[in-house]
Amino acid sequence: MHYSKELRTLLTMARRATAQTEEEQKALSCQAIRDLAYSESIAVIWNVEDVHTQAGEGALTDEQAVNVLWAALDNHDENDGINWQTIQNEIDTELQQ
Repeated sequence: MHYSKELRTLLTMARRATAQTEEEQKALSCQAIRDLAYSESIAVIWNVEDVHTQAGEGALTDEQAVNVLWAALDNHDENDGINWQTIQNEIDTELQQ
């Protein structure tokens, strides 16, 4: 996915903006995704709930689940994209740390 670095930059910028709460950060991240989508692009969104479901409730903290998402973005095979096996591989790595 050749937009992954651009998307990550947008999300990071959104989180570092003036947002004070986690909810404000999420709202800004969603807006950044919408802005990217309107640039003639599409994106499939994975979230911490997906990670928790795959790992089993209580297996990871929210912070660890976010780490899994970023690792999946960084390490996925560009031909296959991010899929459940990618998420599971990153969960396994996170649990080993």
